[in-house]
Amino acid sequence: MPSASVIISAVFAAAAALGSVDAHGYISSPKAQFKPGPVYTTYNAIITANDNAAFKGKIFNRSPEQNTQVFTSAWPQTGYKSLRALFDKYVKDCGNSRDDIAPVDVSNLKAMTWQNNEYKEGFLGSHHGPCEVWIDDQMITHDDDCVAKYKGFPASIPVDYSKCKGNCKLSFYWLALHSQEWQAYKQCVPIKNGAGGNAGGNTGGNTGGNNGGNNGGNNGGNNGGNNGGNNGANNGGNNGGNNGGNNGGNNGGNNGGNNGNVGGEATPSPTKKCTTRRLRNFGDEVEV
Repeated sequence: MPSASVIISAVFAAAAALGSVDAHGYISSPKAQFKPGPVYTTYNAIITANDNAAFKGKIFNRSPEQNTQVFTSAWPQTGYKSLRALFDKYVKDCGNSRDDIAPVDVSNLKAMTWQNNEYKEGFLGSHHGPCEVWIDDQMITHDDDCVAKYKGFPASIPVDYSKCKGNCKLSFYWLALHSQEWQAYKQCVPIKNGAGGNAGGNTGGNTGGNNGGNNGGNNGGNNGGNNGGNNGANNGGNNGGNNGGNNGGNNGGNNGGNNGNVGGEATPSPTKKCTTRRLRNFGDEVEV
């Protein structure tokens, strides 16, 4: 029979695991789904100042806000074009989140929300640092301190979902700088934008239909007029206005008929030219 100390230790371990399920938060809209495991919102990697020469020698053991200021001032010298570029060295996939599920419809959404159910807040107040939102390979937003900028429960980050055409992947990157060991969080959500696809289809269809109709009408009239005039002129010497009028009427409508009659009247002298007008067509320990 297990000793009392073993049982107590097991109870505390279970309680700690359950309590840390939402310890760092998750994408609640469009809602992320996670791989099996008790601690699915943990950080995905640890990054330190040793990653880049621009960070080396800098002090990162002060307050989270001060650490973030130091990081932000050094960032332009790192050579990284984005936070994602830094993360790609350490987190190769979507961390503990799943990108193999049915996409979430975002056609009526204007933001991405992040929340922490355990502490009833958006971003943990101590976890200052930069974050980015991407749709596929397009950066939607970058902020140097997401804890400071996005308050509330949940925290709401504006996202332009029109950047998604059809099915896409929303990716969120967040680096917490509250200690010398930076915690990297990454989560993904497969999304689809039905509104964007329909709008594009309708616009294309309407434009195509209108242009087709206009072009068809114009081309028909022009061709008719030209054919009528030509046929009328050619046949005008013998049959006069009949062939010109008939051919002009059949081929060109009124304009063709008119041109046919003119062509059928006469060409009394071969020296007079007949001209045709042509149109130019992360398992996490207790929070530090």
